[in-house]
Amino acid sequence: MGRNFLRLLLTVWAVYAFCSAGCAWFKRKPAPAKAEPPSSESRDEEFQTLNRARLKEGGNLLIVPFSAGVNVEATDELEAVSLYIVKGIGETLMAGNGPLKVLTEGDLNQADFVFQGHITKLGTTHSLTEILKPKSLYLSVKGEMLEQKTGKVLFYFSRNIFGAEGKDDFKTLGDELGKGVANYLMEDLKD
Repeated sequence: MGRNFLRLLLTVWAVYAFCSAGCAWFKRKPAPAKAEPPSSESRDEEFQTLNRARLKEGGNLLIVPFSAGVNVEATDELEAVSLYIVKGIGETLMAGNGPLKVLTEGDLNQADFVFQGHITKLGTTHSLTEILKPKSLYLSVKGEMLEQKTGKVLFYFSRNIFGAEGKDDFKTLGDELGKGVANYLMEDLKD
């Protein structure tokens, strides 16, 4: 009886070892990296105006829809969020009396400045400890404003924004994020 049990144990172990090693022989496509939500300890926003004097001179601004960043899948939803970010930035700058005139046609030849960026994270939080709490949506972007002629970065930003699932959606977060970036820039360019 003891000998049969030992033989059975060795057979099970051998089958397990063979199957485990055998699975490694087959090449698999690497799984796309899942975007982790920004930690609550990370800075929610960072703004840096690198050439305030040039921006105060004013000019035409072209806002380019934000693209997917590294490890972020380009989807229809991401494209829609990107357009809402552009909408938030554009509407806020047009409503203000700042030195920047937002181009609505998108003609790069008329632009003095180009506003562009990447969506670096887009998703919902998932946690076993938050089963009873509503899920939280998160959106993170990084972007910059370039001078068209020189290609120099005049303004840089990085921002995270959160919302509650069921109350907010990604489009609302994109619009709020864009408005926040534009409000910061307008406030920074005031005399």
